[in-house]
Amino acid sequence: MSASRKKREKDKMKTGLLGRRAMLSASVMVLALSTVDSARAGCLEDSGACKGIVFDAAYTGEIWGNLSGGIQTNHEYIDNLDLTMEVDMEKVAGISGGTLFLYGLANSGSDFSGATVGDSQVISNIDAERALRLYEAWYEQALFDDLLSLKLGLMDLNAEFDAMEAASLFINGAHGIGLAFSQAGVLGPSIFPYTAAGARLRLNFSDALSWSTVVFDGVPGDRDNTQRTRIKFSHGDGALITTEVDYEPGSGIKLGAGFWHFTEPFDDLVSGSAVKHQDNGGFYLLGEFMALREAADSDQGLALFARYGFANEDINQYQHYIGAGVAYTGLFPGRDEDRLGAAIGVGINGDPFKIANSVTQDEEINLEFTYHAPILPWLALQPDLQYVINPGAGANGDLGDAVVLGLRFEITPFQ
Repeated sequence: MSASRKKREKDKMKTGLLGRRAMLSASVMVLALSTVDSARAGCLEDSGACKGIVFDAAYTGEIWGNLSGGIQTNHEYIDNLDLTMEVDMEKVAGISGGTLFLYGLANSGSDFSGATVGDSQVISNIDAERALRLYEAWYEQALFDDLLSLKLGLMDLNAEFDAMEAASLFINGAHGIGLAFSQAGVLGPSIFPYTAAGARLRLNFSDALSWSTVVFDGVPGDRDNTQRTRIKFSHGDGALITTEVDYEPGSGIKLGAGFWHFTEPFDDLVSGSAVKHQDNGGFYLLGEFMALREAADSDQGLALFARYGFANEDINQYQHYIGAGVAYTGLFPGRDEDRLGAAIGVGINGDPFKIANSVTQDEEINLEFTYHAPILPWLALQPDLQYVINPGAGANGDLGDAVVLGLRFEITPFQ
């Protein structure tokens, strides 16, 4: 068999596999959404039984192709199913200011960035191994007219820390949480797809100024079996402590500064386990604002955002991260909810990583261009183009610049 025929057969098998994966994911989605729909219908028929309980679900699917560069040219299907239940404890049990939240997560399994592109910032923020897991399970109690808030349980750190609304348009993972922070730890901090148990305290000094601190188990998930959720405070896990101050005076403005620190020692990048460091930590700065608003009470207009992150270079590959972007809502007449955006993310290597791995590259740069368009009340499409310069910044060898094209669709049947 000729080489070209072998390649055609391989591509045909790959396409068939992607089709079967998509069909399996669709079947799981239909079953899960039917279950949630039945629960919601039961609440509507007997509103007293479910007063204060809200069920929701969302399915996100993506088709990605690496057109050139990276580790290999390839295409992949990625998906994510979210099932949530939120309970207003005042309506259910008379506990004023209490909220109970449960979140189930399912992914069909992929490692598109790791196996195909070789980048560190991660092309898709739903790229994860095959798993069905309890993602979040927490209780929050607001006290003293919301001056103080306490939250306990299994939590996603990025739901409240190192997060910006304007950046949420973008699919690349580094615009959700900065690369300097997300790279750190044994399985990262408590973010997608691995979460940890923790306790969060927030003080609202005013409507504009707040301070939050959270303490997590230092190793999220289960390091021995990453496909399952496990709450176990093992010896050697330590803790992750994160604190953030935010100023949000209104008009789409947010300024924030945060600091994070792992209490357990980590190996030196150059000397390995022979040298341990107790200071695996860093900080981040972020800001966003509406530069142009089409009307005083409108969400339409131009939003800008920027982020800087720093991490200890003796332990982590990337010492610096810089991200920025623009997002315009309602640019075209008659498409008031469409969002168009462009963003850049830059991860800069620390010198110890370059020495330890004989790397000459200084940084990985990601450029993303995206357009999010609601098509129906329950369906949105989002074509996305990303150009990655120096994928992995030397971590995976000398890779060519990658051109990655994708299409995301979002199904939210209960909106």
